[in-house]
Formats: sequence, structure tokens, C-alpha cells
Amino acid sequence: MERKRILLVIPNLGPGGAQQVFRNQLRCFGKDYEVYGCVFNWSDSFESDRLDNIISLEVDAGRCWIGKSVALLRRIRKLRNLKKSLRIQVAISHLEGADYVNCGSKVGEKTIAWIHGTKVNDQNIAGLLGWLRLHVLLPYCYSRIDRLVGVSKGIASELRHYFNIDGNRIATIPNGLPISELMRKSELPATNIFDHLVKNHFVLITHCRLAFQKNLSSMISIFADVRMNRDTKLVVLGDGELREQLIREAAGKGLKVYSSFEQRNGSELGSDIYFLGHQSNVYPFLRKASLYLMTSAWEGFPLALCEALALGLTVVAADCPTGPREILCPQLPEQAMSSVPIESIGGWLMPPAIGDQALKVWSVKISELIDHPEALQQKSANAPQLVQDLDMNAVQKKWIQLLE
Repeated sequence: MERKRILLVIPNLGPGGAQQVFRNQLRCFGKDYEVYGCVFNWSDSFESDRLDNIISLEVDAGRCWIGKSVALLRRIRKLRNLKKSLRIQVAISHLEGADYVNCGSKVGEKTIAWIHGTKVNDQNIAGLLGWLRLHVLLPYCYSRIDRLVGVSKGIASELRHYFNIDGNRIATIPNGLPISELMRKSELPATNIFDHLVKNHFVLITHCRLAFQKNLSSMISIFADVRMNRDTKLVVLGDGELREQLIREAAGKGLKVYSSFEQRNGSELGSDIYFLGHQSNVYPFLRKASLYLMTSAWEGFPLALCEALALGLTVVAADCPTGPREILCPQLPEQAMSSVPIESIGGWLMPPAIGDQALKVWSVKISELIDHPEALQQKSANAPQLVQDLDMNAVQKKWIQLLE
């Protein structure tokens, strides 16, 4: 009997959460199906991504709206031809750009769109083009896709109530964690710099793309306030378009900065904030750190937060749409975002890190935890309970059910 033929589509490959889900699905579906991956181009990809079963359409994005429109039409035409040549039966798209192309290239196969982040609360969706996306393009695209998968309950609710999608066409499947692999990798070495820091200081850590969504400017401001009277360090893992701006902002607040991106990068041992770049294995860093921070302005279902909890790291995370509330405080109903810290068995759900008053709430709470580290011990022990249902084996069974 011929195996079902599956195509996974994503704009590009890099360090993001959606890209990691794409890779996980490529491996998962490859066990029982004939599976192919497709990217628009190889920008931001790692060398390990360039496998025989991942195909690039070799179409770059245009620079103006005319160029972008032409690129979209070329991608649709190329993907339609690819679907026909491979006789694809199920096409799964990840991220908005891929959703449009998947929808436009439909030739009779079952189509599934994986929605990784909130659209209504995405601050990058703004202006006239943002209005067009929210009120015309996305509703049209979603109306033609066979199944929509939200990675959080908040996103599923948004699809139902904002985009008026029939609940029978929506599935909610949170991102999965390869917990046993994660634990194994956490036992490997970190770096000499980091090992020195954790042996001698209280280390705050985050790992993410250095992008507007992650609201790292607020994190730097919070840390600058905390750092004034306490011996603590902030470690930032990841890279992105705001790298240079964030380094300048940190220096502008009087913080001594170490950056692995620069040849002359300051003192390795005497700095306050450490930009250590992309790490192929973040888990040893997370396992050894003292406290995890997430100041994001919006999310979907943040794997970064889940990884920290799985490794027993106490977290302090913004109550942003969507994901952190669902992960840290699953018993809480969907409602207005909190204006005060809410305690969880694995940490604290915090007010969105926006505005001087909220930033002060953050710095006070973090300072309390630094001054009373014993309060973190029980949180650390209980943190893995919050993500135990996200084991990859259980999540993959839900993925397979969608293909039926």
C-alpha cells in the first residue's frame, strides 16, 4: 500500500519556535509517511537543514509591495507545480506567509495551517497593510484552508471569535517537547564564561530571537534597576535584527556589556550583561542558571518558556497574549491581563512589561527573589510538572490524527 504523501511548508528555517516544530514534524511524519519539506529560500537556515527531503522554491521576498506581490505569485505557482509533481495528499503550512501560498496553490489535497502566534495582538500587524491582512487576506485564507491548528487555547479562541471560524475546523495542539532528549543534552558542557558566571553570581537568563516581539528593551531596563544594588548577571542567548540596538541600549544604561559577536568584546568576567549569541544547545545554560525571564509583548505557545520549566528553572514571565498564562497558571480563566504578579508552582506570571509602573513591579519581584533564593528551590522542584503533558510522544499522536 502506497504511503500517504505529506508536504510541510515554511517561509524559511532558522532558530524560531515554528521552525523547530517544522523540523520535529518532518522527523515524526517521516516514520510512517512519504514526507517532504519546502522553504521559500535558504535565508537564515543552518547547514544541517539542507537535506534531500527539504526543497527550496528559490524565491526571495520583494522589497516593495509590487515586488512582494510578484514573489507571492511566483511562490504559489512553484508550490502548485511541486504539489502536482510529488502527488501531495496533505499540505501543512507554518507561519502566515506559507499559509497564503498553501491556500493559493491548493490542487485538491487536504490543507492544514499551523497558527503559531496571535494575529489580533501582533504589534507588527499595523497600518493599512495590517488592516488588509486582518480583515481581508487572513479571513479569505482561513476560509479556504481545511483545518486550522492553534498552538494555544488563546489562539484557538481568536480563530473562533475574531475570524469566525467554525470550531469543528479548529484543533488546539500545544507545541511538544522532546523531554528525554532535552534532559540528556542539558548534561553536556556550556561555555567557560558561563560556567564561571553561575559559580560566582546569581544569573538571570533568557533565550530568544533578538526581535521587537520579545520586548528585550524592557528586560534590559528591568535588569539595570535590579543590578544597581545586587551582584547579578543577565545572559541573553540568541541572535536577531535588534542585536546592535540592544547592545547599545545596555551600554547606554551604564551596564558593562560582553558580546560574543564582537572581536573586542569587553571583559569576559567583569561585565553585567552577556550577549552570547545563538547556541546550538541551550539546555546546559538553562539548567545551570538561577532564574528565567520572558518579557515578550505577545507569543503563541512559547517553547522557550516550556524548555526552562522542563529543566527545573524558575520563571518570571509576562502575562502576554498568548501562552504564558496557559502554561504557568492553567487554572486561570482567559481574562484581562494581570496588573500584579500571580504566583505559580513554577514561578510568577507578571504584568506585561510595558510602562514604568509595570517595570518597577518586575524589578521589585526579581530583587526579592535574588535576596531570598530559598524561595526558588520549591519552584524549581515543581516547575517540570507544568510541562509534563507536553512530552513529544503524546503531542505527535495528535499530529497523526490530523492526517486521517
